[in-house]
Amino acid sequence: MKILRPQLFDFKIIDYDTSIGYDLLVTQDTALDLNQASMKFIEMKYELKRSFNHSFGKLAAIICWDTKLANDDGVKDAIGEERILKITAKDNSDPNSYKKYMLVSNTSPHNIEVFVLKDYLKDKLGLEFRPRAM
Repeated sequence: MKILRPQLFDFKIIDYDTSIGYDLLVTQDTALDLNQASMKFIEMKYELKRSFNHSFGKLAAIICWDTKLANDDGVKDAIGEERILKITAKDNSDPNSYKKYMLVSNTSPHNIEVFVLKDYLKDKLGLEFRPRAM
């Protein structure tokens, strides 16, 4: 998707490795200096669950296909830090809006955006995925 629609996400993939550690190393323009990009890590999962097998410490975002978690559910990382999932509905009056998922911390200064692809692609591109009838 990133190749077909480069503006779909606000980051550029620098490196990709799913064997150990975080899956993606990305750059993103910083708000303070538009000429300088910051490096960030993104983890990819099929489904976001209550237990997360990486640390939230250096994580900028999570990309997953789906989640069964609800608003205000807790997610605990590999070192025991818990964050609360906050879900904000799409604002239909804003064409750039999408259903937003954020892992919010009460103690850390940064929050982690979760891109739930099933919802994100529907809101951004109008793509809807259905299971095949057997």
